[in-house]
Amino acid sequence: MLIYAAMMCSFANSDVEKICSLLSIKHFARMTYTHYYTFIKEQTLEHIKDVLKRSREALFHYYSEELDRQLDVSGDLDMDVSFDGT
Repeated sequence: MLIYAAMMCSFANSDVEKICSLLSIKHFARMTYTHYYTFIKEQTLEHIKDVLKRSREALFHYYSEELDRQLDVSGDLDMDVSFDGT
């Protein structure tokens, strides 16, 4: 959890070592830190890909079912977009 929190704050391994020393917690070896950092990063990227995929599917479903718009021959969807968020 400490490594995840450090990642959220953009802390590096050296920063985590400082935090551990301030809290009187045994610090991580660089290899351990790198292992968990890589694991968390990979899991996060997989989750992001899944969320983006579900968002895309929901958007395509809404436009095809609710607004009766279909994909063109190149696979693009005609969408309404505004720059002010409306």
